Amino acid sequence: MKDGAVKCLVINLTSSSARREYMTRHLAEIGVPFEFVAAVDGRSLSASELEKNYDRHRALRCRNDLTLPEVGASLSHLKCYRRMVDENIPRALILEDDAKLKPETLTVTDELSRQYPADREMLILLTHVPRYLRRGMKAVDGVHSVVKFYGNTACAHGYFITNAAARRMLRQLWPVWLVADHWNEFLSHRIVPVRALVPCVIGLSEISRDSTIGGKRAESLPSNRKTVRRFCRRYLNLQLPAYLFRRARFLLGRLRVWVFDEIITQPCDF
Repeated sequence: MKDGAVKCLVINLTSSSARREYMTRHLAEIGVPFEFVAAVDGRSLSASELEKNYDRHRALRCRNDLTLPEVGASLSHLKCYRRMVDENIPRALILEDDAKLKPETLTVTDELSRQYPADREMLILLTHVPRYLRRGMKAVDGVHSVVKFYGNTACAHGYFITNAAARRMLRQLWPVWLVADHWNEFLSHRIVPVRALVPCVIGLSEISRDSTIGGKRAESLPSNRKTVRRFCRRYLNLQLPAYLFRRARFLLGRLRVWVFDEIITQPCDF
């Protein structure tokens, strides 16, 4: 593969034929070449597979227990990163099978590939972010810019990623302990730099209303111990200094934004 090429990988459950047909038709209409990547169905994982691929103790220390579909979704994205590493794919456009692309998406990703070399760790959300910062904006073309987003952002249905970032994600996120689209946690733990494109070029289609994410937790904690055990796992262990450091860094970052930066709110045009 040429170094400047952007490979489009579409995550799709084998059982989701309607979504597969939709993405095939939609991407053909706008001229985006792509390949499907078979998604992992977390609900079909055996107990041994779940134990191997899911670090439940770390997940509980970080946030909450993950659902089986969330584990499967995270493994599906990691599967794309593994493919990038194994096949030495310089950059990729990762899509979930409910994404809706604007016609200029391919042009934008081609321009991003020229600006971000494969050996630079970078992940850029091409989906809508409600708020972003004016400081540090980097122009992509005459219309789009790469920015730092502000506040909670949790969408993984369309993003650009470099090979170096994929390698780091594999090292940091397997076994799974974090949901695939908890981008603020990615930044908090310094897993990989995450930015966003404004205005966005990828939204959600109508088919996204029938979500494949949901279901019971991988294993429920006893209800009468849940709060105490979670508190102990999160705070009364060797992770406490690291947690306090991350929180202090987060608060200082917010203070710097309030004093020196400008927060821009953008509507969603999808």
